[in-house]
Amino acid sequence: MPSVFSSVLLALSVLSPALARSWEPANDITWIERSQELLVKLDTPGFPLHTESRDTAANGETAPSPSTAFVFKLALDDSGRTLLLNGQAIFPLRDPNRPADIIASQVFANISAAEFQTFEQDYMVSPHRLDYDRLEHTTNDSYRYYTTLSLDLMGAQAPKLHNGVQPARGFLDDSAQKTLQVTLAERFPFHSSPGTYRIENVELVDRDPFYRPRRPDNISACSLCSWRCADISEEPYYRFVWRDYFDAFGRIGSGRHLFQETLFDIWQHWQDFGMIYIFTIPSVLCAALSIYLAVTVYKNGLLDRRALYQNWVRYHNRWTHHPIDTYVEEGDFLIRKDHDDSDRDLEAGEVRSNSIGEVPPTYNDALVGSPKPLPPTPAVTENPVVGEGPPGYDIRMKLLPPSPHGSLETDNRGYFENTTTEERPGSFEEEQYGQYHSSHGDAGEA
Repeated sequence: MPSVFSSVLLALSVLSPALARSWEPANDITWIERSQELLVKLDTPGFPLHTESRDTAANGETAPSPSTAFVFKLALDDSGRTLLLNGQAIFPLRDPNRPADIIASQVFANISAAEFQTFEQDYMVSPHRLDYDRLEHTTNDSYRYYTTLSLDLMGAQAPKLHNGVQPARGFLDDSAQKTLQVTLAERFPFHSSPGTYRIENVELVDRDPFYRPRRPDNISACSLCSWRCADISEEPYYRFVWRDYFDAFGRIGSGRHLFQETLFDIWQHWQDFGMIYIFTIPSVLCAALSIYLAVTVYKNGLLDRRALYQNWVRYHNRWTHHPIDTYVEEGDFLIRKDHDDSDRDLEAGEVRSNSIGEVPPTYNDALVGSPKPLPPTPAVTENPVVGEGPPGYDIRMKLLPPSPHGSLETDNRGYFENTTTEERPGSFEEEQYGQYHSSHGDAGEA
């Protein structure tokens, strides 16, 4: 009997430390791997525990809720360049236009250390979407950069119930609420290759004593006139993140949100009906082009046939009623059809040009620049009169020798025959005769 009692006491002495450790409350910060990964339990005083029975109470009254907390898992990604909070990139943000959508598990504030270790595998219990105030501050020294990231919870949205009802958002306005503060140190910041981060310190700090509760209605309204509706002019653009005001395209109501949503709708529509458009649009265009060509060809042919018929009727009527006039008109057209100005009426004194644009020469134009024709040489007489005029010139009758018919001399003969020597001016022949007579007369006298 004493031996049995001693065995029981020995077993209790061995199991009691293990049982005590299993029910030991979890610490607020539990490191999984130093400078790389840790768990944070952030108490939420005054925030109710989300249960199905409490949210569906018929009388609207609920029993006092035990203290609750949210569990966060902080870790660096494989590259060491991004800090993850429950699997979401919190620093730096993957897209500054879309803040991280943080979801955390709600647990009892006095959760045991053993149960707390189960969240190492990203275990989720009663997930809540969080509204938060995010601030970052960067300092540097001669060796490394330090970035301090502050995360203050403003509200939380419980998941939908089984009946599809969405519980109302809860606000974390208690002054005893802690703020999560993470300090990151960048290693090798001055090297050519990108440096990596290490988690230097994590702590829960008190809120500002002058903290005032925040509500979604307190922020400024967003309109399409603003591209982002940003809280800050530079990255990151948003400090107060209310999840109802953001979706996959960014800030709801901003110009950028409308632009991104329109592009996404067009892309979705193209994925659904793109192949139909690829085959339908060319077919419709080909059909429309074929109809247009057919109508054009038919219309041109109809007009040509109509014009041909009208010409036939016109010429038929002309030949039937006025055959001679039509013959003369057609002949004149055939003569003038190669002329550039065949259809133009000539002005006074204008001569119609030929087919190559030249004016045909006249008889007077042909005589310009040609020497005056001389009369033919008469036959020499047997007894020439010495001292008289040149051969062929009858000085007594003042007559010119005969000249060819149609020459200028023939036309001027009447002028010489019907006028006296005093009336007509001296001609070229008379000047020649005077010179000849004076020279021969002087010789005879000598």
